[in-house]
Amino acid sequence: MPIIHTLAAPNGAPCGYFAALRVDVDLDPKAQDATAKVQVGGWITEAARLEGQLAVFNWFPLVPRSALNMQDLAATAETALVQFEGSPWLGGSLVSAPSDLAGAKARRWAMIKQQRNDHEFGQFTWDGSVFDGDKPSQDRITKGVLKAMAARMQGTEFSENWTLADNSVRALSGDDMFGVGLAMGAQMKAAFDIGLALRLQIEAAETLEQVEAVAWPS
Repeated sequence: MPIIHTLAAPNGAPCGYFAALRVDVDLDPKAQDATAKVQVGGWITEAARLEGQLAVFNWFPLVPRSALNMQDLAATAETALVQFEGSPWLGGSLVSAPSDLAGAKARRWAMIKQQRNDHEFGQFTWDGSVFDGDKPSQDRITKGVLKAMAARMQGTEFSENWTLADNSVRALSGDDMFGVGLAMGAQMKAAFDIGLALRLQIEAAETLEQVEAVAWPS
């Protein structure tokens, strides 16, 4: 099943849809820790693939041969790519063709969930400064807020030089750190609330057209 994920190709192209195009497997039964080389094509959107456009970039990752089913190499390779630590597609969503209403709903929710994750862990703005919001950055912000709280309880000053999304540096006071934490939390909540509302729309849809009409707000 193809992969829905947000990934910038090394050539700068923003890709959102991926499929295993070729899997080359070492068939030597004596080979230890054998791997398979997978050709993964990336397109900006699924529509581009369906229109017959060529992939804007091709990756050639290696996956363990033990993770593959020889009867369905492409599908099991795609499954491996969204599961293995260090894979560029880790955390992506596998999608199948919307052949019926239930399948279409599952597919649409997988796409919405991926967009929710992109927004939940995306950059956010506080007081005119843009902060990174990926998981490691969120962890650092949480630790910063805890340090600011501890400083306030001890009656000491808090100051932290913070590297922003554009690599510039801004000095944050304790109140500033609290503001950044609140802004991060607001972005996460907004992404969750939008995702929940769209999931309810998907569940309530009675036709394929209604399912396909559910989209993340621009």
